Amino acid sequence: MKKVNMYDKQNDEEMLKIQFAAKHYYSLSATLDSYTYFLTLITEILNIVARRNIYLTIVYIIFFILTMLLIIMKGRYRNLAAKIRNIFDDKLFGFNRHEYDHEIKMYVKKAYINHGKEAQILMNNTGKDNPPGVKDWYYRRKISDKNEIIFSCQQENLFFDRNIQYYFTIISAILIGVYVASIIISHFFVGFNITMIISIIPIMQYICPKFNGFIKIRDSHIKLDGMIETTKNNILTDNLISIQEIIEKRRAFDIDIPNIIHKVKSKRIHEINEE
Repeated sequence: MKKVNMYDKQNDEEMLKIQFAAKHYYSLSATLDSYTYFLTLITEILNIVARRNIYLTIVYIIFFILTMLLIIMKGRYRNLAAKIRNIFDDKLFGFNRHEYDHEIKMYVKKAYINHGKEAQILMNNTGKDNPPGVKDWYYRRKISDKNEIIFSCQQENLFFDRNIQYYFTIISAILIGVYVASIIISHFFVGFNITMIISIIPIMQYICPKFNGFIKIRDSHIKLDGMIETTKNNILTDNLISIQEIIEKRRAFDIDIPNIIHKVKSKRIHEINEE
């Protein structure tokens, strides 16, 4: 396969729709993640002020339930987005490891139909445009061998993810610090009791998967770095598939990066990667 075919194929209309759908559902997951963050904070605050007030206690219970539902919903959207993006790579690289089945096609179609104006903008924009789009997803057109192109695309993917996650890790550390502070304040004012234990559940349900996600991301970086170094001198299809398997697993980790980080940092990361 010549480089022009693969790089052109990623910009076919159907491929761009697949990428838009993946970006759309990742955005939904990130938005729900932000809502979850604020709801858990509000839930903790209500745990402090709702004592002896039946109405606030009812509101507290409602917020508690909503928080748990949001955690479930954002996980489903993130997993859906990961599946769709995996299909994009699978179709582009010709690995044929995933079936582009009717259910996934319906989600792709639904995203495009329901958000047509946004879809057209993002399908015509590259990662260096504002807002960052999905056109020319892979852009380092310097090689012609199929396996070398795939290997280059995988390295692009990892370079972008590593840099965007760096900024997100800093922000997450700050937000988690606020969480911990809210727990300490709650303990200071109301004491440690069964109600407090219950109120901490949404916070733990939010924080623990993120810690786990960061640990998995770190471990995958270490593993991928070794695999990439090994593959540089022997770019075999089996090696590329092994790298791709780890990339695909990473996409479903509980790391919901806000759109604002993509908008602010995407252009700069693309420019650095082109240097």
